[in-house]
Amino acid sequence: MKYDGLMNLIKKISIQVLISVAIAFVVWISQFYRFPQNEVPFLTLGSGVVLGLLYRMGSKALISLFIGLFACHFLLIEYTFFISFWLSASMLATGWLACLYLRKVFSNNIIDRPIHNYLHFYIAAILISPISNVLLDLPLIWIVNRLDLVEDIRQLIFSYTFGEALGSLVFAPAIILFGRKLHVEYPYADYSDFKKETIAWLSAAALLVLLTLSMGRQFMFAGLLDAELLLFPMIVWSALRLGVVFTNIAVAIVCYIVFTFHFFGIAGTSGEMTIPEILGMLLLIITLAVLGQLVAASMLERRKKEQLLEEAAHQDPITGLPNIRCLRKSMEDLSLVSSESEHKYMLGYISICNYQTLIQGYGVDARYALYCQVGSFLQLETKPDVEIFRVSGAVFALLLENKQQGQPPLKVMNSLVEKLKNFRFIWKECSFHINAVFSLVPANAIPGELHGPLEHASALADTAYNQGNIGSVVFNGKDNHRKQRKVRADWLGKINEALAEDLFVLVAQPIVPISKDKTSDIQAGLYFEVLLRMQRSDGTLESPEEFILHAENFNLMPNIDRWVIKHAFEWLSSKDIDMQEIGVCSINLSGQSVADPELCSNIEQLIHEYQIPAEKICFEITETIAIANMYTAITFVTQIQKIGCSVALDDFGSGVSSFDYLKKLPVNILKIDGSFIHSMPQSKTDCAIVDAIWRVAQTMNLTTVAEYVESEEILQLLSKMGITYAQGYYTGKPVKLNELLLFANKEK
Repeated sequence: MKYDGLMNLIKKISIQVLISVAIAFVVWISQFYRFPQNEVPFLTLGSGVVLGLLYRMGSKALISLFIGLFACHFLLIEYTFFISFWLSASMLATGWLACLYLRKVFSNNIIDRPIHNYLHFYIAAILISPISNVLLDLPLIWIVNRLDLVEDIRQLIFSYTFGEALGSLVFAPAIILFGRKLHVEYPYADYSDFKKETIAWLSAAALLVLLTLSMGRQFMFAGLLDAELLLFPMIVWSALRLGVVFTNIAVAIVCYIVFTFHFFGIAGTSGEMTIPEILGMLLLIITLAVLGQLVAASMLERRKKEQLLEEAAHQDPITGLPNIRCLRKSMEDLSLVSSESEHKYMLGYISICNYQTLIQGYGVDARYALYCQVGSFLQLETKPDVEIFRVSGAVFALLLENKQQGQPPLKVMNSLVEKLKNFRFIWKECSFHINAVFSLVPANAIPGELHGPLEHASALADTAYNQGNIGSVVFNGKDNHRKQRKVRADWLGKINEALAEDLFVLVAQPIVPISKDKTSDIQAGLYFEVLLRMQRSDGTLESPEEFILHAENFNLMPNIDRWVIKHAFEWLSSKDIDMQEIGVCSINLSGQSVADPELCSNIEQLIHEYQIPAEKICFEITETIAIANMYTAITFVTQIQKIGCSVALDDFGSGVSSFDYLKKLPVNILKIDGSFIHSMPQSKTDCAIVDAIWRVAQTMNLTTVAEYVESEEILQLLSKMGITYAQGYYTGKPVKLNELLLFANKEK
C-alpha cells in the first residue's frame, strides 16, 4: 500500500514519456513524405495525433506533446531553436483550437450522436485545423526570409490544406476511439458478437496486401492497383458489420499503407509521384476515410434507434419499470422451461385491489402517480437481483430466484407484505392506505405457454380477494389452471371453426297457447323459439350450456347472434315456408349483442333483404341483461320496436325488484322464469308468485309465457290462472327447423 503513490507517479511519467516519443516519431516519419527540394511535408501525420491526444487527455498531454514536437524538430530534423519552437507551438495551438471547438459541440463522445458529431469533426479537421496552422506559420516564412517567398507560401498552403487535413481526418478518430469500451456506456455500440467476422475481415485484408505486392504495376486502372479497388467494399463491410471503433482504426492503417505503397514505389508502383498524382491519391484516401466513417456512424445511429425501440417495447412508459413483454423475455432468457418439480425461479404477484377507490375523483394523474410511487417503493425495498415488472394497471410482478443462500422467495414476499402495510400513497397533501393481494407461484413454463405462471398467479390473487384474504401471500406450487386454460383454448377454436364452417345448427321449440280467449295477443299461427346447437365431429349436437359461457368469455356472442338471425331469416324466406302459417319467430339475444349499437340497423337490413314481415319477429332479452344496463336495454327495445318487431323479457322474476324494472321496460311479452313454474304443484308460494306476475301482465296488456312446463298438472294450473302460452318439454321438445311444420300440422 505504501508504494501505491510511487507506482502511480511512475505510471503517469511513463505515459507522458510515451506520448513524447510517439509524437516525435510520427512527425519524423512525416518528413519522408515531401517533394524533392522542399522541406515541408505534404502528409502531416502529427496533426491527427495531436488533435486525438488533446481531445482524449486534455491539458495533461500539452507538456509531453510540446517536448516531443520540439525534440523532433530540433534534434531529428535539425531546425534552428527558434523555428523548432515556433512549429511546435503552432501545431499545439492549432490542435488545441480544433479541440476546443469539438468539446463545445460534443462534450461527451464522438459517437454520442454519430452523424452530427462526425460532421462537426470534419469542420475541425478540414477547416479549422489547416487554416489556423497556415495563418500561424505564414509569419515564420516571412521571418526566415526565404528566397522564393511566393513558392514557399504556395507549397505551405498546399501541404497544410491536404496533408494536415488528411492527418487529422484519418488518425484523430482512431486515437480518440482506440481502446475505449464504448459498449459500457452505449450498449448499442457493442459488436462483441462479430468476433468471427472480424477475423474474416482481417484475413481478407491480409490477402489483399499479398495480392497488391504480387500483382505489381502491370495491373493498374486509373492510377490504382486492381487490388486497391477492393478497398471500397472492404471498408463498407467493416463499417456495416464491425463497428465504428474497428472501422476508424482500419481506415487509418489502410489509408497509410496505400499512400506509402504508391509514394515509395512498393509493389511496382512509381516512386516518383507528380503533384497531380499525389493530389489524386490524397483525394482517394480522404474518400475512403469519409466513406468508412460516415457509413459506420450511420449504422451506429441505426443501432441506437433500434435499441431505443427495443427499450420502449420492453419498458413501461409510466413507471419506467420493465413491462409484461420484458417479463416474458426474461423468463425465456433464464431458461425457465423446466419440469414442474424444479422451482428454480418463483413469480411474485402484487395487485393493488383498492386503487380504483383511491383515485376516484382525482383523474388520470393520480392513477399514474400511484403506479409510480408503488413501483419506486418496490424497487427501494427489494434487492438489486430481484426483477420487478409492471404487468398492467396496479398489478406488479417479481421474478425471484430460489437460491440456497439468501432469503427464500416466500420470505421476500412476506417482507414486502409487512412493508406495504406501512406504505402511504401521497397525492396533493392527502395520504391513502393501500390494500393489496399477493400470490407466489413457480415460474415454470412450457414452450408456447410462458403466460401460464402469470395467469396462475393472477387466478390465485383473484381467489384470495374474493375470499377476503387481503394482506397475506397465497402460495400454490401446482398450477391447477393450466388444464382449464387448455379447455378454454379448445373451445375458442371450436367456436371460431363453427362460425367459419357453419357448424351451428338451429332448432326450434314450439310455444303453444293454453288460454283460448287470449290468443289474440299474438298473430294466429305457429309461435316458436329458435334455439342454437353446435354440431360435434361425430354429427351429434352440443347443448348450448357447453359453449355459450365460453363464447361470452371470448366476446363472441355478437357474432353468434348475428349468425342465428341471418340463418333464421334465410329459413323463413325459403320456398318451403308459408309465412301465413308463422305466427311469431322468437330469437334470443345476449347482453353483448344488446349493447351493440349497430345491431338494430343490421336487423333492419336483413329484414328488408329477406322480405320478412317485421311483426312476425320477436327478440328475447333476459331480465338479468336488462337490469345490468337499464339504459342500454330501453334504447334497444325502443329501436327494435320502431322496426316493427316485438320484444320478450325472458326469465322474469329471477331478479331483484323485477316489477320495478318491468315498469321501465316497454316490452310486449313476459316469459315467467321456470324456477317458479316447475315447482308449482308442490309450492303454493310459487303459485302465488306466478299468479301475481300474470295479474301485473294483464294490467300492462302483456302476453305471458310460462317456461319449463313439464307435466299435465303444471299445464292445468297455468291454464286455470289464465297464462297465455306454455313452453316446455311437455308441450313440445326442440326439433330441427325442417321438422317444425310437421309438428304444427300434427297439433292442428
